[in-house]
This record gives sequence, structure tokens and C-alpha cells, in this order.
Amino acid sequence: MLWRYHKFFVPVFFVCLLAIGTISKLPDVDLHITLFEGQDKLFHFFEYTLLAITGNIAFRFVPRRRWKLFLFALLFIAVDELFQAYIPGRDPDFWDGVADLIPFLLLFATRFPVPYKRADVSGFEETKAFELLRSVIPGKKFTHGRKEGEICIEITEKEIRFNYLGKPLFTRSVDASFNDRGHFIKREIYDAFSLIHDRRLSPWGLLFQTRPHKVMHYLPGKEALGPLRELFRVRKDKVRLLEQVYRTEEKILPRVEGTTALYIGIPFCPSRCAYCSFTSYSKEKYSRYYKPFVEALCREMEERIPLLEQSVSMIYMGGGTPFTLEDRDMERVLGVATRKAGVSSLLEFTVEAGRPELFTKEKCELLKKFGVNRIAVNPQTIHPSTLERIGRLATREDFIRAYETAFETGFEIINADIIFGLPGEKFSHHKATLKALLGLEGINNITIHALAPKRGSEMGFHGTEKRRSLERSFDYAYRTLNRHGFSPYYLYKQRHIAGNLENIGYSREGKESCYNVAMIGELCNIAGFGVGSSTKIKRGLGVETRKNPKDLTLYIETMRKLYG
Repeated sequence: MLWRYHKFFVPVFFVCLLAIGTISKLPDVDLHITLFEGQDKLFHFFEYTLLAITGNIAFRFVPRRRWKLFLFALLFIAVDELFQAYIPGRDPDFWDGVADLIPFLLLFATRFPVPYKRADVSGFEETKAFELLRSVIPGKKFTHGRKEGEICIEITEKEIRFNYLGKPLFTRSVDASFNDRGHFIKREIYDAFSLIHDRRLSPWGLLFQTRPHKVMHYLPGKEALGPLRELFRVRKDKVRLLEQVYRTEEKILPRVEGTTALYIGIPFCPSRCAYCSFTSYSKEKYSRYYKPFVEALCREMEERIPLLEQSVSMIYMGGGTPFTLEDRDMERVLGVATRKAGVSSLLEFTVEAGRPELFTKEKCELLKKFGVNRIAVNPQTIHPSTLERIGRLATREDFIRAYETAFETGFEIINADIIFGLPGEKFSHHKATLKALLGLEGINNITIHALAPKRGSEMGFHGTEKRRSLERSFDYAYRTLNRHGFSPYYLYKQRHIAGNLENIGYSREGKESCYNVAMIGELCNIAGFGVGSSTKIKRGLGVETRKNPKDLTLYIETMRKLYG
């Protein structure tokens, strides 16, 4: 409530300033009252605490107010102490100055967010502003065009007005000379909500889309640091990530441009993880659909792959959990894919085996026989209590056994997925999981996900780790992996992702997944097969997307109708 009246505190601040300055220049009067030694320092502290509080309220919505108040206080205190030398009975005292400055230092350690649950944006470019806010600020309800909620933003082509509980809060002008006025408005609203929350909203600033590195294509001369920090409010370390990822994409592009990658989706899982929202079905519960699905998938590949206009450069089998396929069915699916696509010119053939408890030597040798050169063994975490909490059936020992099986089979690239932000896990858990992976010499791809709860998952939006702790884990991972010869090579974001962070893949030199880079960068066509898979066809600067049915029975029936 107090923040509505911040303008009234501006004169109060200067009255306090004047009172302190006047009192400090009066001749010293000894009242012979000593409560304790150093009581004058405490009185100084209380005086300047009052000044710091009123200043913090008065200039609550001024950018970088803490630094401005601190520097102003530092100058005022220095001048005030120097004047003490000319006042009878007084002398400059360094420790008095320190006591005066402490309240302003304490402001840096304290956050003063404006409390609200709902905010509405209406007027010019309201949908763009709405999409930005609901993407970078979790836990709040945003609407547009309703003019309801504790915070209401009214946008015109000339100004942006922010109201709080029906009272004007502050106003921002719209720069008419700015080429993209919509972007300018989004940036002003982002900055305003950073002030409202009293913190940086996201390390990625205005880049909340799935593929933030795509902005690099539009930067003049590819000079990223200045434009990304000024125009998009991207943090410096994230700019560095974008530059590294973009350089990898430029290296991969000539190898995949003008080709097609196949994605084969296997929808079955041994169990459903609490965080998962992907299309997946319990193999045990839906066992009656297993054989019809394999039949439908093989029929779809037999009919569609020969019709592809471009050569196949990569194959990626994901899910779900591909290792839920029985050995003979795995052999059949791989056989159809390789026979129809050809394997002589494949850059990469990945199978996201996933669940460690399903690994067998026979399955790995089967993959190797059909030319698979990249396999994913995904522990997500090595901690038993977390694995149990999220519904994973595998243990740490299962993961080690699965890794050893893959390594002994001789796969060129072994990837391990881990998730930061799982309920109950802190920095120490993430550190231990990462250390365990780095102790395995055959793992040359490590993909780190920040938990992104979805409505389709059991976990929902509760129980995720706090952003500051997550950022510490991501920073630690970046530094540690770099020391061990890993570099970031692809990344993507998701809405509601924990800490507004990113999912990021690391690899050793020359071991990057071409498919991941091409898929996220939309560098080539993707032909999707199986339940819920997407086909993406490049059309000029855009991408046309077609999706297979997500419902298992509908997919089987659709394939029967189309291909007999």
C-alpha cells in the first residue's frame, strides 16, 4: 500500500536531509547523559536509517536507486564530517561516517517487491506485452484488455501508465523515434516490472522465446554484447552463451542444409515421471496397443520416407522410451528406417535410450549393427530419494551399469541428461550428480535441463528450487564443464522454466549432436514419425509444421486409413 504514495515521501526525504544537516552543524552540547559507550554512533545510525528508509520509498521506482542513494549519502556524509572541524566542540570522526553509511549498505541486501497477484495490460501492442510478462514472471496471473487486477498498465502510442490499486504509480514515455515501437514498449514494461519486483526478472531479459540464439542472425556485424544488453536486457554471461551456440550453428549449417532429418517417436514408458508432459503411455497399461503401434509406425515409415524430396542426413529415435521396444521390434523399426533412408551418408544416428533400467547388451549391439553412433543414457539425478520422488524406477547403480554397457559396445557419443531444480535438490545435489558424470570417461555429451513444470505433468508448478540457488548451479556447471573440455553447443528455453534459465547441451570438441543443433536452429527439414511427432518443413524464412495425432489409438487408426 505504501508504494502508492511514494511521491509524498520525496519532500519528506529532503526535510530529513535538511534536519540532519542542521543538527550536525550546531555546537556540541554536553548533557552529561551517558547510557553506554559509543551511544553517539547509535544515534547517527538511527538518523541515517530514517533517511535511507524515506529515500528508498521516495525513489522506489527510479532505476538503480540503491546506487544513487548510496553515492549521494557517501558524498553528503563526507562533506558533513569535514564540516565538523569548523564547529566548536566537534571533530571529524571516521566511525561516525561508517555508522551513517551502514543503513544505505543494508538496502543492497534487502528487496522491497510491490505485492500483487494479478496484473492487466491494455491498449497499444497489449498482446506483445502480455506474452512477455506471462513468460518471464511465474506465479502471477496476467490478462490483457480487462483492466482488472492490482496492477493495471495502460499503453498508448505516446506513454505507458502504471496504476496500482487504482492509484497512479508512475508513467513512462514512448520514444517515437524508435524504429520498432512495439519492442520499445516491451522493454519499458520489462524494466518497469523489474522495478516493481525489485530485481532482474530474467537473465535472458526479453528473450523468452524457445530459440533465443536466433536473434544473432539480425545483429549488425554479429556484435552481440552491446545490442543484446541494451535492446534485450540480456545478462553478460548469457550473451557469451549465445555467441558460443551461434558459432557452433554456423559450423554445422553447411553439413545439414538442404537435407532432411528423421524423428521416430516411441510413445511407451515403463512409468511416467512426475515432471514429464511428453506424449507417453505405460507399456503395461496400454499393452494391447503395443503391437498395432509398431505395425502402424513401420507402415508410416515405409510409405513416407521414399516420398521425401531431400536426402536423409540424420535419424533420431526418441520418446517416450525407445528401449521399451522388444528386441525383435527394435530390429524391425531400425531396419525399415535404415533401409528406406539409407545409412551411407548419415551424419548422426541417435537413439535416446533413456531409462537405465532397460539397458541390455543385446539391445546396444542391435543399435550398433544398424549404425547408431550416439546414445543417450539419462540418469536425471543420481540421488535415490529424488529418483523415488519423481517416479523413476532406476537407481544410481542401474545408471552405471547402463553406461558401462553403452561404453563397452563402442558408441562414439554417449549423452547423459540431468535436471536441475527437481524437488528437494539443492546446489550440493547438482554438484554431486555432475561430478559423478565427469568421472565416466565415455560420456562426451552432457545436457542440463532446468525443470519446467507443465500442466500435463503430475508435479505441476510447486516444489521447484529457488532461482538464486539454481543460477549458482548453472554457473558452477558452466565453469566446471569448461575445465573438463566441454563447451555449450545448443540451448533452448521453455515457458515456466525454473529460474527463467535454459536447457543447454555441452559436448567435447567434435562430439556435438548435429541433430540437436539442426532441430533447435531449424536448419533443415524434420520428418516426424510416430505418436505426437512433428514434421517441420522450411518454407523460405518460415517453417511449416504438421503434427501426428497425440492419442495412441487415433494414431494407429489414422495410419491404417492412410496406408492400409
